[in-house]
Amino acid sequence: MKSQTRKTILTQGARLVYAKGFNHTGIGEILKAANVPKGSFYHYFASKEDFGLALIDHMAAWAASVGDAALHDPDATPLTRLRNYFQAYADRLEQNGFYGGCPVGNLCQEMSDQNERFRQRLESILEQMREKIGQCLLQARQSGEVSPDIDIDTTAGFILSAWQGTLLQAKALKSAAPLAAFRQMVFDRLLKSGPSCHGQS
Repeated sequence: MKSQTRKTILTQGARLVYAKGFNHTGIGEILKAANVPKGSFYHYFASKEDFGLALIDHMAAWAASVGDAALHDPDATPLTRLRNYFQAYADRLEQNGFYGGCPVGNLCQEMSDQNERFRQRLESILEQMREKIGQCLLQARQSGEVSPDIDIDTTAGFILSAWQGTLLQAKALKSAAPLAAFRQMVFDRLLKSGPSCHGQS
């Protein structure tokens, strides 16, 4: 029962923080949405910071659930899996009217300068995302879908950075144009198979 209530608090917290940001969402507001008495907050979390760290993990798992299925599609090639991974997020963003964006990216912008423990946790999650991209690129290199001399680590990091910037622009412009530009530049230019000047990873 305790674990289920804790999960409900995190789920409602994630929904509200996604819409309003961490600093503009009160604990009382979250507990009310979760139908949990305000005085019992510390029964589930040691502190507000402890809650925030758990919320980051919860929102990261929520975000990952959108695209991870594409990364494990046994019927798709590595590069197709990677393309479908980003397309799943692009589709979700368009369906939401370009509202919200990446929960992890949003928290990075809001909290990285305010709390070092939050920043470290977010850095770890971004690294996990980069590793997922890198694994697909490594498999694509092994299968000949991309240039054999592509630098996996640098390219994966660049793609992740480009993607986060793409989501920011799509939100600001309320337009799919940045998403289309990302697909073109990454998959039709950067990852196009052929001679490359990338360094060996």
